[in-house]
Order: sequence, then C-alpha cells, then structure tokens
Amino acid sequence: MTFNFDLTYCQKWENVSYIRHFVADMLSEEFYGLSDSKRVSTATSELVENLVKHSSSKLANISISREGDASEILLKATNTVSKELLNQFETIFKDIYKGDPKTVYKEMMLRSLGEKDVSQLGLARIRYECEGEISYQVSNCKDNPKLCQSLPKTSKHQLLTIIVKVPMSDQLLNSNNKEGAL
Repeated sequence: MTFNFDLTYCQKWENVSYIRHFVADMLSEEFYGLSDSKRVSTATSELVENLVKHSSSKLANISISREGDASEILLKATNTVSKELLNQFETIFKDIYKGDPKTVYKEMMLRSLGEKDVSQLGLARIRYECEGEISYQVSNCKDNPKLCQSLPKTSKHQLLTIIVKVPMSDQLLNSNNKEGAL
C-alpha cells in the first residue's frame, strides 16, 4: 500500500500528542499490526517532540510515507536550526551510533538521570525501540521558504531534516479489503 502524509504545523506541545494519535490511528491494526503501528507512532512522536524543542522558527514539517510493498515506512522531520543547534545535533547523532542500539540507549538513559530538562534520548529511543535507521540532511532555507518565513532575512539558519526508516515486520492486514483506503 502506498501513502504519503505531509504536515507543516505550528510548533506547540499539544501537537505532539495530536500527531502521535493521528499516526497511530492512520496505521491502525486494520492496516498494520500493532507492533508496527506502535513503532511508527513512537518514532513520529519523538521526532515531533524534537522539532518543538529544537527549532528556530514557528513552523516545522513531518512527512510519513510508504511506497508500494516497501518493507519500511519513511519519516522525515524538518525544522530550522542555528549553527549551534546543528552542532549539538551532530554530536548527539554521533553518540547514538557509537555502539549497538540497546547499549547506547541504556548508556544515554543512565547519563540523563543526572541531567535536568535535557535527556537527549529521543533518537536513541528511535534507534533501539523502533528499530529505526536514522540519517539526516542539511539544506538551505531557500529549499523550503515556508519554514523559514518567521526568521529574519539576514538569518544564517539552515534546514535540518532527520530521516528515519522504520522497518515493517507485520504483514499488511486486510489488504484486499482496504486497498487505497488511505
């Protein structure tokens, strides 16, 4: 089943829950198994939460797609970042790939116990619990001026897109009855 959901939204904490529930409903057990739906909605929630916490502008974008019989769902989360935020992200990104997903997640969880208001667990959680393959791209605001419209014209902010491939382990359910429903 092919689908593409693309949402540009105002960054508010309430939206994290709304988007997570929408994704869980969209991928309900009628279409995908429970474990796949949970992994994708959890990864989506973590990405949207990161967008709310770490964006330089008022808008962000999340897209969720699957092409045909692909064995994965592709998530892309895009926001604007300063050079400082980009450097912080790149450090975290390197940290989450320093070992196997379970070990890294446990180490980051233990490290976060002493930190106040900064867990930095989201990407490690996606990698371990959701079995997500994470990558990222950095581009110029000219590539998506809508996301950058609230920034000063002299801003040197860039667009950061975090890309997550979440594997689908369960078979598509009721595919004969639901084809094209999304």
